Amino acid sequence: MRNKNIKSYKKKNGTTAYKFKAYLGTDPVTGKRIETTRRGFKSAREAQRALDRLRVDYDTNGWHRRNDGQIRTFGELFSAWHKVHAQTIKLSTAGQQQKLYEADLKNDFDNIKLDKLTPQYIQNFFNDFAKTHSTIKNCAVLLKMPLQYAVKMEIIDNNPFDKVVLPRGQKSQFEGTVNFYTREELTYFLKCAEKVDQKLYTYFWLLAYTGARKSEALALNWDDINFDKKALRIDKTLAYNPINRDLLVQDTKTKSSVRTISLDQQTIQVLKQWHLHLKKRNFRLGLGNTGIIFPNKFNRYTTTSVPQQWLERIYGHFPQKQIRVHGFRHTHASLLFEAGASIKEVQVRLGHGNASTTMDVYAHVLKSRSNETGERFAKYMDN
Repeated sequence: MRNKNIKSYKKKNGTTAYKFKAYLGTDPVTGKRIETTRRGFKSAREAQRALDRLRVDYDTNGWHRRNDGQIRTFGELFSAWHKVHAQTIKLSTAGQQQKLYEADLKNDFDNIKLDKLTPQYIQNFFNDFAKTHSTIKNCAVLLKMPLQYAVKMEIIDNNPFDKVVLPRGQKSQFEGTVNFYTREELTYFLKCAEKVDQKLYTYFWLLAYTGARKSEALALNWDDINFDKKALRIDKTLAYNPINRDLLVQDTKTKSSVRTISLDQQTIQVLKQWHLHLKKRNFRLGLGNTGIIFPNKFNRYTTTSVPQQWLERIYGHFPQKQIRVHGFRHTHASLLFEAGASIKEVQVRLGHGNASTTMDVYAHVLKSRSNETGERFAKYMDN
C-alpha cells in the first residue's frame, strides 16, 4: 500500500513522476514544524526509499538535518543566536551588537547560505575590511560566536571561522595619540566650543568637569541637579533598544556607577545659563518641558552616537589636537590627579567598580606625561 505522503504528478513533458512531503519534527530554536518536499522520482518505490533515507538521516545525523528548511542563511543564524545571547548581556550591549552587525556585516553575510560560507570567503572579507577599518575584532566576534552556536546546536558540522587569520586593521587616527587634554588644551577647546554652540559647550564642559560617561550625561534630567547643594546625581544611562529600535533609559553600568558628585560654582553657572537658554528655545518653538538636559530637536533624548558628531563639528571650525568623546572622562581623571586627588577620590567620582580601573587610568596618564618630562625640564631651565 502506497504511503499517503507520496503522490504522483505530471511533468511538463507529459511523463508521470512522484513526490512526497514529509514531517520530520520540531525546530528546537523556533518551535516550528520541520517539513520538507522532494520531487522528481520515477516511481513510488523510489520516492519511498528516499523518504526512508531522509528519516534515518534525521534520526541519526543531528541538527543540521533537522534544520532543513529552517536556518539556512547566516542572517537567520545571527537572529536565532542573538535572541539567545541577548538574554545573557545588558540590553544596551545587545543593541550595540545589532547596530554593528547591520552597519558592517549584514550586506556581505545576511543572505549567504551556511553551506556556502567557507573559510576563504570570511578571510577575503576581513582582508578587504581591514584596509578601511581600524578595529575588526568586534566584527569578528559577531561572526565567530553565531557560528560556534551553530556547531553546538548541530546546525553545521564545523566552524569555518576557526581557519581564518585576522589581519591587522588600518591604523586609527587616534592610535599613538594621548586621549586626554592638558589644562591648557581643555581651556582652549571649551572656548572654541562656546563659539560653536551653547549646547555643545555645556555638554563637553560637563564631561570634562564631572568625568561622566557620554551616555550618563545624555540621560540626565534637570531633577538630577541640586543647584543649592551643588550636587549631581548619576544613576542612569542611555542605551539603544534592539527590540523596538529606540532609545531607552536604564540603570548605570554597575552599582558603583550610581553616585552623587559635587559641582563647582563655574559648572553650576554654565548649567544655569544653558537651562535658561533651553527654556527660551522650548517656549519659542512651542515645545513642552521634558526635563531632559541635552534634548534633540524633537525634545527627546539624543542618540548616543551624536556626541562624536558634535565633537567633529567643533574640530571642523577650530582645528586643534583631537581626542575621542571618552577622552573627556580621562581628561577629568588626569586633572584630578594633577590637582592632588587620591586614587580613592577619583575612583568614587568616576564611578569605577574597583581601584584597579582607576589605577589603569593613572598609569596611562603617567606614561603619557613621562614622555614630556625632558621637554618640561628644558623649559624650566630656560626660564
